[in-house]
Amino acid sequence: MSAFLVSAKHIAALVDASIAIRAKYHGLTDSMENTKRDRALKMLAVENACSVNDRYFTSKARGGIPENPVEEFPAFELHVLTRVGIVSLLKAIDCYEYQSCEHAGWEGSDAERFCRELRCSLISFLPGYDDAPWGIE
Repeated sequence: MSAFLVSAKHIAALVDASIAIRAKYHGLTDSMENTKRDRALKMLAVENACSVNDRYFTSKARGGIPENPVEEFPAFELHVLTRVGIVSLLKAIDCYEYQSCEHAGWEGSDAERFCRELRCSLISFLPGYDDAPWGIE
């Protein structure tokens, strides 16, 4: 298995999709969301860097992971759900997880939980989801 650092745009799309979903159902407070966005961006970037580091370098080198391995994130995009698309975002989660799971701390991490919750939320936005039967008889 290989691993690479995903782009800042990739990470920002995931975080912005999560914020957009919360905004749709709970309203959006810019100052609160910006703080959460910054923390989430950094958390996902660092988790990805941990994976790449553990995959290609010794675990002793892990202490050398930069505080923010992605230098600059793009501006917040509330309409990322429609601009990027639900299926593309679901695949971006798969890519991110694949690139970030190469270290022992992945399972149970905040990043893993973030991806699981975002995936579950995005699935409900797929066309036809609301019209599908709840149970199969």
